[in-house]
Amino acid sequence: MGTFEATKLTALSSEEQLSLLNEIDTLRRSGISDHVSLPQIAVCGDQSSGKSSCLEAISGIPFPRKDTLCTRFATELVLRKSSVESVVRSQKESQRLAGFQYTLQSFDKLPELIEYAKITLGLDKPGSGFSSYILRIEISGPTRPHLTVVDLPGLIHAKNDDENDENVEEVVSELVYSYMRRPRTIILAVVSALNDRALQAVLKQVKAVDPHGRRTIGLITKPDTLFEDSESEKDFVKLALNEVTQLRLGWHVLRNRDFNTKHVTSVERDRIEEEFFSQGIWKTLPRGILGVAQLRGRLSRVLLDHIKSGLPALIREIQNILHESQQALTKLGDRRGNAEQQRLYLLKYSQQFTNICRASCDGIYEDNFFGDIASEGFKTRRFRAVVQNLNLAFAEIVRLNGQHINLRGNGLEGKSDEAISWVRDMLISSRGRELPGTFSPMLIGDLFRVQSKPWEIISKIHLQDIWTKARGHLEDILSSLMDLEAYMALRMLYVDPLMEKLLKKATNEMDRLFHDRHRHAITYNHYFTETVQEISDARDQKRLLEALEKVFPLDDYAQTRTGPKDLSTICSMVSGSIPDMDTRASIELLDHLEAFYKVAVKTFVDNVSVQIIEASIVDSLADIFSPLAVAQMTSELVSQIAAESQENQTQRERLEKKIHILEEDLKICKWHASRYASGT
Repeated sequence: MGTFEATKLTALSSEEQLSLLNEIDTLRRSGISDHVSLPQIAVCGDQSSGKSSCLEAISGIPFPRKDTLCTRFATELVLRKSSVESVVRSQKESQRLAGFQYTLQSFDKLPELIEYAKITLGLDKPGSGFSSYILRIEISGPTRPHLTVVDLPGLIHAKNDDENDENVEEVVSELVYSYMRRPRTIILAVVSALNDRALQAVLKQVKAVDPHGRRTIGLITKPDTLFEDSESEKDFVKLALNEVTQLRLGWHVLRNRDFNTKHVTSVERDRIEEEFFSQGIWKTLPRGILGVAQLRGRLSRVLLDHIKSGLPALIREIQNILHESQQALTKLGDRRGNAEQQRLYLLKYSQQFTNICRASCDGIYEDNFFGDIASEGFKTRRFRAVVQNLNLAFAEIVRLNGQHINLRGNGLEGKSDEAISWVRDMLISSRGRELPGTFSPMLIGDLFRVQSKPWEIISKIHLQDIWTKARGHLEDILSSLMDLEAYMALRMLYVDPLMEKLLKKATNEMDRLFHDRHRHAITYNHYFTETVQEISDARDQKRLLEALEKVFPLDDYAQTRTGPKDLSTICSMVSGSIPDMDTRASIELLDHLEAFYKVAVKTFVDNVSVQIIEASIVDSLADIFSPLAVAQMTSELVSQIAAESQENQTQRERLEKKIHILEEDLKICKWHASRYASGT
């Protein structure tokens, strides 16, 4: 074969394909083939089934064929049209095989190149097994089609002495499967006539990845090894006619080179094959499914149809990757190589932050940041709702659990026995000059401080909860606006210290509220005296009802017994009788404590919500990272926060280049899609 001469490959290309496949090749070289499945031909089959011979027959490129050796790794041949003949390896693969240097002068040297790659990978020794590395070779020239063909290791049934790795079957199977499962890979499933069809693993793989056979062509190899008129020959003829394992793309039959003809030219190889198919049962089969010449044209049509039908999905994938890349670039923000660009960068995002944060605190959720009610996490982003709900929960917890002792109960005068005992002990141990049956007003303050003690822990937990939610909310806003590196620097160097100051300020304000509890009890709220009177009236009303029920019991639902009654008896029952003066004073003191607590607890809940939560936390959030705050930052701090790292600069350049390629390729793909849709 002459230097870089493979005229047979031209059958795989046409003018209709060249422009589109050139764009697909550009996509492949841009590095997105890791994310988008691109059209390629993969030759798959069991070990020693004749895959490399098939690939050579199709492409005209001599893949290594040795009776005792087999493919040890995947070899991707990327063929593209160019005015200059050249063979290169991609940068990605050069990094994988650092130190692998080889200049290919002609296709005759390809087996030598692959053997050299084996040596580099240490796969040239017995027992060296297989590798998941990929040898990627790009071949360009004026007669090259735009195509990718892949030679894969054969699926293993039984290991020989050169394959003693206990995981070799799994490694090979996963490697082959990784190519076959790609939706834009045309599978050439090679089935050797030397072996029982049912025992060949490649058909199981095909069924798993392409159950309807939409992108698989079956290739029967080594038909010359079958005995004429044998049952085995008849079975493979049925297979070739698509009567057994049915594939939508059908089957094809190739006669491979054997040991005696392995050195003949490609022209002689094709002549021998044509002569074989003109004899015996093979001459009765349709000519379109026999021989490599027919396969090249057939494969060309299948490839083009596959590309056409896959264009809409390919366009969608490119659009998705383009959108993700644009978002990533937007997240990096504007370039910021100098102090002016860095401050402008912070000013831009500080204004956006202030607007979103203020709207969130005001309960105006129109910005896209807040999402709709069906979006994930929308509840945590609507900060005013978070604050309102936490304040309501705080008020309810104080109402239910804010008292040291439950004052109401089934004891004397509707008080709990525990409360009466507690107040009585306090009354006795704190006697002053007051008369028996009375109490010092100072006791109300002393009792209140004990009774309201749970407020302290409840309110501190509430403050910490609000502060934590506020800090998380700021992080949500900032992380949605800025790139990760700048966001992390801003948070650690600026936002977190300010939030700690807010917490300290709010805690100090709350401590002042607690300190006020130690002052003597003062209130000018008329609700206090009204509540004391209501408690007393309720107690008197209860006594009156109990007395009337005893003196005038009901008879037969609506009838009453009438007769003279001693009014003094009724009055005595209503007034009650508590002979112990300390107990009587304790009950009256409890009335005043209960009334004062009701007044104070409402004030306390409101003060915590307004003076501490709103004034000390919520009202300050939007100003933490405002344009004014950025303007007041030192140049050193601005640089520490906004200076772009080398990694980000590299990422920006990579994204800009990637977006440019994707946008251009998307235009071409859309143009081809519209052209095929219109039938032109």
